[in-house]
Amino acid sequence: MFGKKDPIKMIRNGDLAGLKKTLAKNPDFLRKAYPWEESSGSYTANILSAAAFYDQPDIIRFLAAEKGMNINERNKGGWTPLHYACESNASSETLKTLLALGADAELKNNSGQCPDERSTSHMLRDLLQQQKQQPAVEEAKINAEGKWTALSDDEIMFERTLPGGRYRLTKLFNFASATCLSITETLQSGQTTQEEKKFEDLADREILKKACAQLTEIRGIAVEITAVEKPAAQPVQLKHNYDKLRDLGK
Repeated sequence: MFGKKDPIKMIRNGDLAGLKKTLAKNPDFLRKAYPWEESSGSYTANILSAAAFYDQPDIIRFLAAEKGMNINERNKGGWTPLHYACESNASSETLKTLLALGADAELKNNSGQCPDERSTSHMLRDLLQQQKQQPAVEEAKINAEGKWTALSDDEIMFERTLPGGRYRLTKLFNFASATCLSITETLQSGQTTQEEKKFEDLADREILKKACAQLTEIRGIAVEITAVEKPAAQPVQLKHNYDKLRDLGK
């Protein structure tokens, strides 16, 4: 199909120099999907996914960092480069390279599978499971930091982007209803998850005390951790418009 300019063959052989020359003359190759076959099956995806499949971290860095290819771009089946790396049980270096460049370990393909579900390697599956759990682990470490924004006399928002810039954590404390809405946003994909708890069910009491102190300081009105006896203010919900809510903190 491509003869000597076959990008899949170059990637399979780790020929970064040859690939650079070919892309310089054929930049449209960056935007196309290519078929290839291995004993594990037949595949069709862009050259970044092929580089992930064939365990070529240097080529991945070149295509994503220098050529600007989307590290989470999906093919027609919803597979990302990380899915392909797991499909071929690529090395941990390749997975770490993809993750460092912003690959999302929680994106599912059209069959509802996360990348780790395509791997038979316990090491790779464990690595990606740790990546999925990272927001919860990091959250406990950074609750003392972050930006506080009073939304009303009863509500205050805490916002923090985790180290590495992959996730944004937001907590909305409503002292009228004595509830806390926690939002985790994956910045690369824009996907969000949320969980609401009553104050009495929060494991971290220090962040709750901090919220109380910050709201009192910002608004100049004393607030209590327990719900007060008055009509509850309408709690801010993610479904109302999370983007506009975040703009209040800017």
